[in-house]
Amino acid sequence: MKKLMTIALMLCSIVTFSQRLSLNGKYPIKVQGEVLTGAQIDNLHRMATDTVRGSSIYVLQSQIDSYIANYMAEHPQSGGSGNGIYNADSAYFSNDHILAVQKDNKWFYYSPDDSLGITDAYCIEYRAIYNAMTSKPTIYDAAQNTLVSSAKTHGWWSVADGVFILAQENNGDGESLINWIVPSNKMTNTNNLAFTADEGITGDGTNTLGTGIVPGSVTNATLNSTTIAVYCRLIRDEYSQVIFLNSGSQTRLIPANSGNLNGMVNTNASASFGITNSQGLSCIVRRGATETEFYKNGVSLGTDATTSTSLPDGAYTLLNSSTNQLAFAYFGGALTDQQVADMNTDVETYMDAIGKGVE
Repeated sequence: MKKLMTIALMLCSIVTFSQRLSLNGKYPIKVQGEVLTGAQIDNLHRMATDTVRGSSIYVLQSQIDSYIANYMAEHPQSGGSGNGIYNADSAYFSNDHILAVQKDNKWFYYSPDDSLGITDAYCIEYRAIYNAMTSKPTIYDAAQNTLVSSAKTHGWWSVADGVFILAQENNGDGESLINWIVPSNKMTNTNNLAFTADEGITGDGTNTLGTGIVPGSVTNATLNSTTIAVYCRLIRDEYSQVIFLNSGSQTRLIPANSGNLNGMVNTNASASFGITNSQGLSCIVRRGATETEFYKNGVSLGTDATTSTSLPDGAYTLLNSSTNQLAFAYFGGALTDQQVADMNTDVETYMDAIGKGVE
């Protein structure tokens, strides 16, 4: 037996409704492109606490399943295919659990012990990313959700200003260009660099991707706390700045040039460390005025003591003069050794899950 309760939340009076409203259980967060603001959630929580709940309704699970099946067949989803709450105007949720939905100015409450499948399959951050995609993944969404969840657990998500997963299942509307930290923002691909499904975007030796990330205007990266990283799928030994910004001072990353990982962060002198090839995760972390550490596939190559000078002007670009193929790019504040190692594991786990890992 499942307990399904309805509540009307009104400012001036308390009214009880016995009507039921069915939900699309897998996707409770997205509601016509929006979720409630923090202030709205706080206000709803206050009203829900102060309002007497309506009388309980007890029904068999089979009856609920039948009702939902009929309702879903008769009503289109508000958020498009695979998205949204059915026929709901807004929703109140907390910690990935939907607590109430609104329809025609009536609030319908679901008790926490209700098990109608109303917990979102995705973490909140990936739900926003998924919702921002027009051509949504149908095979690798679970792997992408795992990537975000792991990034949060391991700490490299919270200090990020830009996370780009170029290795996408689809790219019908620039899904490979989305900044996963701010899903409403996308890179620019003005010259249509080639996208390959599940692999990423490949440079043509001339054109670039514009990230829109300006070092002086971000939340986490600073002059002496910056991380840049890319995951390359191809073996290329070329003097090509896969990450590049040169205005005032420089930040650049060259995955392989004459057998070395080369680069600099917020300065004008580069450093190089020997590597096997360009494939996999290349990362540079500036942690102080005279400390910049280089990593390959999660392992430290060494530290450079070149002094920082200033933050470069303008926005980072990707694939400058490169013919490599990018599956992942990262910009943010300084990561620890462990966070770099975890990032490598998390990204490689995702790439292996989609069958395109190279480490």
